Amino acid sequence: MRRQFLFLLALGLAQGARPVSALADQSSAPGQDSDHDNDNDHDDDHDEREQEEIRRAVKEGRAAPLRDILDLVARHHPGEVIRVKAAVRDGVVIYKIRVLARDGAITEIRVNAQTRTIIRAERL
Repeated sequence: MRRQFLFLLALGLAQGARPVSALADQSSAPGQDSDHDNDNDHDDDHDEREQEEIRRAVKEGRAAPLRDILDLVARHHPGEVIRVKAAVRDGVVIYKIRVLARDGAITEIRVNAQTRTIIRAERL
């Protein structure tokens, strides 16, 4: 999970996105791997394949780059981005972004990167 987040952040920054304040999955303390991570190396392989698929989709224009998705989210849900994840579902890249609003509310926004549309926004 942590590697997936760092990849997404690096991908967005490499494509010219502005730096955002974001938090990685905090299931383990910073600088420590959880036992769960060590026991599931096959999950890392899956994550790496999925990340490669996301990179390829962005490069081929089948998915919007992260900076475009963050701009879209900022227009509709202003606040501080605190988490970014991506997954491929049925061949489509779906970004899941959590935003901390000024009032302290956290909203999770799911964006279809192919159509560049918000498909769900839910206050947590």
